[in-house]
Amino acid sequence: MRNQFVFAGLLVAATCTAPALAADLQRRSAPEVVEAAAPAATWTGFYTGVNTGWAWSSFHTGVDAFPAVSGFPQFVGTSVDGAMFGTVVGYNFQRGNWVLGLEGDFVDTSITGTQQAIGTPSGAVSATNRIEWLASARGRVGVLWWEGLVYGTAGIAWQQTTHDAMVVGTTAADIVSSSSSSTRTGFVVGAGYEWMLNQTWSVRAEYLFYDFGGTDTDAVLLPSGATVNSTTGTNTVHTIRFGANLRF
Repeated sequence: MRNQFVFAGLLVAATCTAPALAADLQRRSAPEVVEAAAPAATWTGFYTGVNTGWAWSSFHTGVDAFPAVSGFPQFVGTSVDGAMFGTVVGYNFQRGNWVLGLEGDFVDTSITGTQQAIGTPSGAVSATNRIEWLASARGRVGVLWWEGLVYGTAGIAWQQTTHDAMVVGTTAADIVSSSSSSTRTGFVVGAGYEWMLNQTWSVRAEYLFYDFGGTDTDAVLLPSGATVNSTTGTNTVHTIRFGANLRF
């Protein structure tokens, strides 16, 4: 009988300790789950995007017309402005808090304006200047600030311009119009801020200043035999634009 009591006691003890032992073994054998840290956001990589904004500029068109007519204007100043829309591609390399990059862009514009001047005793000239497009190849240097990138940029720029001039002479027969188009090379500098929304998208706002030197001259022969030279001088362009970039 005593052996039966001993066996029953051992059975009760085993029954009570078995679940605890099984749970302990399960905890020891189960692999630990470690959550992987999210990769740090980086500016390094290629990107492409679109931008839109507003630009303003001014042209000075010198017209050598009717030199015998006293008081006839020799220069016509034309202020132009308009919207712009374009695309951009580039590459960034980040090292610490600094970001270096190369960028190229092309924007189509509606920058246009017309100015008319009237001489004495009769005769007038009007000039219409348009900037058809702007393009640039630039370097960028930026530093991380807040959730984005403060940067400066500079490089080579190109523009295509169209100039229309109409000259009304001292007689009704002396009414002549001319048109010329040219592509100029200059430089561009600017600054901006680009905000990284996530690793895929970023948005930016920037100001760019373009300077195009040189002159374009278009000679017009009036029916009376007089020659009119229309010369468009140095042109500068100011732009403010906003864009969104897709990052790879």
